[in-house]
Amino acid sequence: VWRYIGNAKLTYKIPTVDGLRAVVNGGIDQSEGTGFSVTPASSASGYFSNGSYSEYRSNKGNKLVEAYLNYNNGKPGITKQALIDLTAGYSYQDWYSASPNWATYNEAQDSIISPASANPFYTKNALLSFYTRGIITLKDRYVLNASVRYDGSSRFSPETRWGLFPAVSAAWIISDESFMANFKPINMLKLRAGYGVTGQQDGIGDYAYISNYFEGGQTAQYIFGPDTVTVFRPSGFDANLRWETTTSFNVGLDFGILKDRFSGSIDIYRKITTDLLAVVP
Repeated sequence: VWRYIGNAKLTYKIPTVDGLRAVVNGGIDQSEGTGFSVTPASSASGYFSNGSYSEYRSNKGNKLVEAYLNYNNGKPGITKQALIDLTAGYSYQDWYSASPNWATYNEAQDSIISPASANPFYTKNALLSFYTRGIITLKDRYVLNASVRYDGSSRFSPETRWGLFPAVSAAWIISDESFMANFKPINMLKLRAGYGVTGQQDGIGDYAYISNYFEGGQTAQYIFGPDTVTVFRPSGFDANLRWETTTSFNVGLDFGILKDRFSGSIDIYRKITTDLLAVVP
């Protein structure tokens, strides 16, 4: 197996706006595996076919391209009433897998046991995303975080391909408030809450929303008079496939007592998942 992995990232600080930078990131991961399998003619399984010899090759890869703008008004050593972190960008990633079909020979490689199939194996899927996120911190103790993703997957039909996934959360560091000065044993107390929707498109094939036809095996041929004909058979599909979505609500409390000698978190949450994706025989 040979594998090649590469990554490059470019960051440009825009001089006209203090704290604004543009980032472009690209990566690639390619692999190729080759080999052969031999069954000796003298073996029990290869006795009647004079053995067997077959070669195989597999190519896999994925690439990533993303670009985003980020603005941050915070600077080390400078205290500000409000710190702002804003990000907006675009991302594209795809995966593919391919392998040719080769004939199977006897061990001496002078006759064909099984001819190569007409169609080589190839599959590919892609994700396209647009996203934005904002984080605002006030007086180092009030934090508001909001984000929105708009994702598209090639595993779904054009009518259901895109999904919108928002999220918002907030945190309050109560221990930094002046009224907590009389509660010296409590060195850290933080209240947080959040709501968000996430999507996922794993668990299904790359083309499960359209009807696919596959070449049948030698044990599933059709008889026309004296001839046997290889058939193409359809697979199951669902044109209504869509993003599996999980909606979550969360309220939590983080605490530290006696300089964090005792610390912990208390969480209350609820998650609801709809349109679950699975392959059922």
